[in-house]
Amino acid sequence: MVFVTAACAAAACGVFAARDGDPRGSPDASDGDTRADEAVDDAAADDAEAASPFCAPTPGIGDGTAPLSEVDCGGAKFQLRTNVQHCGACFHACGPASACTDGICTPETVVDGTHPSLLLGIAGGRMCWARALDSGTSDVVCANLDGGAQRVFFTTTDDGGAVYGGAMGTAGVVVGQGNGTLTLVDFDNDGGVARTPNVESLALFALTGRDVYFTTYSPGTLRHVPLGGGDATTLVNDSYAYAVAADGPAIYWSKFRGDDGLEAGSIARYERDGGAIARSLAATDLYAIGLDDDFVYHYGPGDAAYTIRRLLKSVAQAPSEALAMVTTFHDVAYAIAVDDAHVYLATGSSQNDPSNVTIIRVPKCGGAPVALARTSEAYGALGLDGAHLYWAEADGKIRRVRK
Repeated sequence: MVFVTAACAAAACGVFAARDGDPRGSPDASDGDTRADEAVDDAAADDAEAASPFCAPTPGIGDGTAPLSEVDCGGAKFQLRTNVQHCGACFHACGPASACTDGICTPETVVDGTHPSLLLGIAGGRMCWARALDSGTSDVVCANLDGGAQRVFFTTTDDGGAVYGGAMGTAGVVVGQGNGTLTLVDFDNDGGVARTPNVESLALFALTGRDVYFTTYSPGTLRHVPLGGGDATTLVNDSYAYAVAADGPAIYWSKFRGDDGLEAGSIARYERDGGAIARSLAATDLYAIGLDDDFVYHYGPGDAAYTIRRLLKSVAQAPSEALAMVTTFHDVAYAIAVDDAHVYLATGSSQNDPSNVTIIRVPKCGGAPVALARTSEAYGALGLDGAHLYWAEADGKIRRVRK
């Protein structure tokens, strides 16, 4: 994989300098200028870069092939291929028991399982995952991140009920099963389980508070069901609805293709309080989306390469902003996670080698992506806590690396 370093221009880093005023900091599409909003001047952008090493165009090796010479990291030089305090990029430190090999930290195994696992998420100090059992069924397991026993919340009961996807929040877990059953685990009700059966063509899921949202692809819909169970309500009919994320009363989803099945898709926003729908300009390859306070993040083709991009959460009719380019055959982001400083993506290929996954990190202010892990397969969500990034693998292991 080869990364193309994007300069930390004011259009990207200015977002943080503008937080107390206009949070958008988006480029002016009318004249092609790549500067931030005029309210953010050069000095403010320079201050933002100086305040954090993540907002500078940090030297990195990206593809695991560092030059033989050492790289200057804040006045001292280090070999990024092997230095555990500067692994793959300046200031990216591995864990205390981890080595740095070809610019990637050795991952730590946190669940040494034997059944193929799918990570549902991390929230409220707890991690949950689904396991594919030998009988053709699945179960859902959770454990506290600080240790303690694993708890199995439920096991599917028939061969058609294997879990294939889901989502997690602080209040519970939602999973979809192959037989069209939506299963809900309510932590507030001591892990009580509710089921909504016979939902055709389940796609992807989101959970915020005690509200579960999911998409179906045939027919294309966005639907809602309470975490405690009940009938699913159709909120929006939208063909090719796919990835979904939620933030309070606002729900976002990707429309994988145009209504005719051929044209490019888009990202949409729906307000439950008002029922209004906003839709972005055309975008393609929308397998996953992620949210923070200001933006919707997605991954797709740019002018010359596949690109990590963001769009204001108002989903206005404006081009999304490119954060970084990835010149690679990796044309799919299977999962996206976001924290205060970075966007994390599990990228792979939909055509060439779908089992070859690279997990990358890119600064929100723009700049070079850093490869955090390479794995044969990464199933389900990417999970984040204060220091680590987690993923599940086909061999049943759940692993983590320092963010």
